[in-house]
Amino acid sequence: MKKIIFLLPLAAMTCLQLVATELPEHLNRVAEPSATMQKMWVDYDVEENGVYGMRIHVAFTTYEMKGMEARLTIYFQHDSGKPGDYLPDRNQKYRTTNDIVCVGQGFTPTYANSVYDDMQFFMPYEELDLDPGKYDLLMDPQLYFPNSGRTIAWFPFYAFEYTQYDNS
Repeated sequence: MKKIIFLLPLAAMTCLQLVATELPEHLNRVAEPSATMQKMWVDYDVEENGVYGMRIHVAFTTYEMKGMEARLTIYFQHDSGKPGDYLPDRNQKYRTTNDIVCVGQGFTPTYANSVYDDMQFFMPYEELDLDPGKYDLLMDPQLYFPNSGRTIAWFPFYAFEYTQYDNS
């Protein structure tokens, strides 16, 4: 009985010491910037300034990003089952620095948690740079910090079927 009485205060002191040493670290934690996508949808056969294409809509929410410059970019790839089967750019337009077809937009959230109900992108069909034929494609939306290139969030892929007609 004397051993139990001695061990109880020792166990309690050990627990209190663990809690006390962990508490300041817990209080100093800063939430990481993040984002979630609510939905993505596309209007096909849209004309903008005499050019036909698709209007892509993305609804998403950012968290802990007030005043941080960010960019939402949508990359285009074949739905081939091979990861990263991106469409190569052929004309130096609508592309990344390493020549992958994409469309994107920069923004800076004005609140810690900001809701974007309908961020819109126009993607001309001709900028998909595909030969005539029918294709199963994916849109790969990613949110990142443009200055560092660090990814904030990978949003779900959006699958679609695309037919490139012979324009000759």
